[in-house]
Amino acid sequence: MRGMAMCLVLGWVSLAVLGCDAAYKPAVGQWISQQAINGEYNEMDVDRDYGGDATLYFYITGDDTFYYQDFILELTEADIINGEHKMKFDMECDGSCSDWDFEMTCELSRDQDELECEGDGNWETYEMFDWERD
Repeated sequence: MRGMAMCLVLGWVSLAVLGCDAAYKPAVGQWISQQAINGEYNEMDVDRDYGGDATLYFYITGDDTFYYQDFILELTEADIINGEHKMKFDMECDGSCSDWDFEMTCELSRDQDELECEGDGNWETYEMFDWERD
């Protein structure tokens, strides 16, 4: 819900020209990572209220153990700049794992079927944030 409130704050000019959903709506749906890690694909589901959940698979540097973690997500910002969709997601680790919370910044492809994203914090060097529609 915070994402929609942010859109309303952008002002009446943005709303009149594009409408709030024009920037946010293309993110809605089910996404899967373009590459597998250890045979598993990351999954992300963005609901119509711009919330959702994700499951990420990963290794920790220096550790051969294969991990996965569930996240609660919220699309907090979306903009259309020169025809390009830019988005930000707050990714909150589901459980007692707030050290793994992060922000994911994305660009939506022109045909709106791929998201190219980057994380911050512990996820800054993670290379599996390229998504396609499932």
